[in-house]
Amino acid sequence: MHVPYIIVGGGVAAASAIEGIREHDASGRILVLSRENHAPYRRPLLSRDLLSHPDAVDRLSYQTDSYYTDRNVELLLRRDVVEISPESKQVWDERGNAFEFDKLLIATGVRPRMLD
Repeated sequence: MHVPYIIVGGGVAAASAIEGIREHDASGRILVLSRENHAPYRRPLLSRDLLSHPDAVDRLSYQTDSYYTDRNVELLLRRDVVEISPESKQVWDERGNAFEFDKLLIATGVRPRMLD
């Protein structure tokens, strides 16, 4: 499968990249491969507000599901990218699916460190 844009990761960088791409290319397909179970959402709210404000859950998502659909953005969630080949402009997920791209952004962020 070929797509003009692939974003690996599902956090704030991915959400911002989608907006930035759309400022320059209104229709090129964007594929987001994310380990997360949800579309990009605000992670700092999880630690600050979620437990103390029950309505905070409604404010976590950067965009609605229809935002992605309307802008030709496909979210493949619960996907790990296991290999990237810059030479052939391909990425592979853990399921063995190959995706060919014109432009790639790696926006995986970091994993939280568990304290004792």
